[in-house]
This record gives sequence, structure tokens and C-alpha cells, in this order.
Amino acid sequence: MKKVLALGLIAGVVAAPAAFAAKPAHKPAPPSKQIVSYLFKGKVLSHDDPGVVVVSPVKGTNVFGRRALAGVDPNAVNVKIAAGTKLFSRIVKSDGTKSFVRESSADIKAGDVVFFHIRAPKGTKAPDFAAAAKWMRDFTPNPAPAG
Repeated sequence: MKKVLALGLIAGVVAAPAAFAAKPAHKPAPPSKQIVSYLFKGKVLSHDDPGVVVVSPVKGTNVFGRRALAGVDPNAVNVKIAAGTKLFSRIVKSDGTKSFVRESSADIKAGDVVFFHIRAPKGTKAPDFAAAAKWMRDFTPNPAPAG
């Protein structure tokens, strides 16, 4: 009985590496790039084209934004604005309280300080952003609308 058990154990030890060395039947698909949030803050240089805002210098980025700007001239980043981009403007009321209200693309002017958010695949460089900004906040203090 002990001989049979010992022979079975030896056969298992010899067959195990061969089973693990076999190649899979199909090649696994490569992992797709993860979509991450790129956050930037900067000053608007121009907004001549209604679908593009040129921002410079870009400051106050998150880690993905810093990586997107590495090796790229950060003095002019083109930010696309689509119909789905949520635009907000900061208003300052007479009592000093601040809040954000919706604004249109026409309200963005050169010299405004903006903060914007773009979702793109991880590792994308700033000039290669194909997606439009998800939202943009204009931090230039504006007077509160009347009434």
C-alpha cells in the first residue's frame, strides 16, 4: 500500500510542472487605459474660437495634470468647450459672500482665472487631449446680478 501511495505521489510531482508550463489556449486582451481626471488652473489668454479656450500659465494641477504637462510647453494649453461642458462664474455679493452661477461660453474673456476638469486616458499629454472639459469655473470675481 505504501509503494502505491509513493508511486502516485512521485507521478504527481513529475506531472505538475508540465501542467503549469502549458501555454494558454488564447492570448488575453491587453488592458485598456484607465480614464482619469486632469485638473488645471490658469489664466485665459484668448477665447476667439467659441469651442476653444487658450489657457496660460497653467498652475495648480493634480498629479495627472503635472504628468500631462511634463516635457510640454505649459504656456499655452488649448481647452475644448463642448455643449455639455458646465461653465460656472464666481459672483461676489454686496455682503461679501461668494457663490457660483452658470455662465455661457461668451462670458469667458482673456485675463479670467479659470479652473477646469478634463477626463482622458491615463498618460495622455496636454496637447493630445481629445475630450472637451467636463466643467470650467471662472474665478474672476464678478458683481452679483441685479435683482
